[in-house]
Amino acid sequence: MHVQIRLLGAVELLVDGRRRAVGHTRQRCVLAALAVDANRPVSYEQLATRVWGDALPREPRGALYGYVHRLRRVLADVREVRLERAPGCYTLVAAPDIVDLRRFEHLATAVRRETGDPRLVELSDEALGTWHGSRAFEGLDTPWFEAARELVHQRRYLVETARTDAVLRLGRGGEVVADLFARVRAHPFDEQVAAHLMLALHSVGRTADAFTIHRDLCRRLVDHLGTNPGEAVHHAFQTLLRGFDRADRSAVPVRGLS
Repeated sequence: MHVQIRLLGAVELLVDGRRRAVGHTRQRCVLAALAVDANRPVSYEQLATRVWGDALPREPRGALYGYVHRLRRVLADVREVRLERAPGCYTLVAAPDIVDLRRFEHLATAVRRETGDPRLVELSDEALGTWHGSRAFEGLDTPWFEAARELVHQRRYLVETARTDAVLRLGRGGEVVADLFARVRAHPFDEQVAAHLMLALHSVGRTADAFTIHRDLCRRLVDHLGTNPGEAVHHAFQTLLRGFDRADRSAVPVRGLS
C-alpha cells in the first residue's frame, strides 16, 4: 500500500494514489499538526495551540481525543501510518517519505549542501516537485499554521533561488526566462528575482530587455520605497555593462541556503 500525507498544498491523505476523506477542516488541521512533527511527540497543549490558537473550545482535550479517534478509523487499514497516544501527547508514526513536507525539507538540505551545479538542479527539481499547490497547509489559517507556512515558503524560495543560480552558471538562462518574468510580475519588489531575470535575458542576447528590467525596478523602488537596488541588482547591472562572456560562468554569484 502506497501512502502519502500531503501538506504542500491542500492537506490530503492519499492511499494507493486515491484521496481518502479525512474529515472537516478542524480534523485535517489535527492531521497536519501531527504530520508536521511526524515521529515526534506533540503535547496536548502544543496540539491545541496549533489547531485553535487562542480560540480554544470548552474541553480541548476531549475534542482532540475525538478528532484523533476519528483519524484512527480513517487510518485503520493503513499499516504505514499510525497514531500513538502517550501520557500528555500524541505522535503520528510514519516513514519519512510518507509526509511530503519531510521529503521536501530533506531535499532542500541536500540542495544547500550540493556543490555541483547539474546535481543541484536535479535536487532542486525533485524538491520543488514535492509541492502539489502554491500554498502550504491550504485552508488552515490558525496563527501557528500561518507562521509555519511562512517558514516553508521561505525554504521553497531559497531552493528556487539556488536552482536559478545554478542554471545561470550552467549557461542555460533561456530555460528560466519565462518563469522569471512570471515571478517578477508576482513579486515586483523582489530584487533577487529581478537580478536573475536581468542575467538570464543577457545570457540569451536580450541585453536591451535586461536594461529595461533594471530601469523599471529602480523606478518602483524609488517611487514606492524611497530606496535604491541592493547588491544583487548592482552585480547584475555591472555584468550587463561589462558584457557577459558566456564562457565566464563565475559571473553568477552563489547564494547559500539557510
